[in-house]
Amino acid sequence: MPSTRSLVVGALALALSACGGERPSIEDQIGPASKKPSEVKAEKTSTMSPEELAEARRKAGFVDPEEERAKVAVEMEKGEREYVKTRLADFRSLSKDFEASVDELEKEVAKWAKAKDPQKAFDKFKGKFMKPARAHMKTQAKLTENNARGGKTNESLIMALRTWDDLLNDLSPDIADNERYPEIIKEVREGLAKVNASLDDIEKDEDLVVNKFYKPGSEGSEEEE
Repeated sequence: MPSTRSLVVGALALALSACGGERPSIEDQIGPASKKPSEVKAEKTSTMSPEELAEARRKAGFVDPEEERAKVAVEMEKGEREYVKTRLADFRSLSKDFEASVDELEKEVAKWAKAKDPQKAFDKFKGKFMKPARAHMKTQAKLTENNARGGKTNESLIMALRTWDDLLNDLSPDIADNERYPEIIKEVREGLAKVNASLDDIEKDEDLVVNKFYKPGSEGSEEEE
């Protein structure tokens, strides 16, 4: 009785003879080989320049999230600049009063060290100075709706007022001897200069629309038509 192996060999021989004696190729059995990865990659690589690709994406309706956020930020800041320009007189008044307080403090600090009783001179000055000096923070909060409005102009104002508040907390009869005192005064003045520069820029910006119904001095409240 022929073995299983013999039967298999015989069947293969018959198949070959039926095909003219030629063994079928691998491609005949499983089809053509797949493309090489390098060939596929070459086909997928775009020939468009970055500019052309960006334009094609724009035409297709694609919106770059970063560009959209930047656009929204610009529009929001424009609105805040209009808010400030509407209240320009109030912001300038606050800046002027703030600067006057800095001038007054510098003048008095120089006197304390020369006074017969520095502590007494300091206490006398402090009693009348601290309330109006801290009132600048209250005015700023009211004018900017508790820091909700004012944009970059208010950011500069906040920084100057925070430095000012720290200085007020550290006041003492001998503060003139503190090596940080001149630096802090300089920081406050530089902050105020930045605020004033921002106000000047806003005043000159003719693209900004102001609310003509706002009454200067109302510190944040306005009457609508």
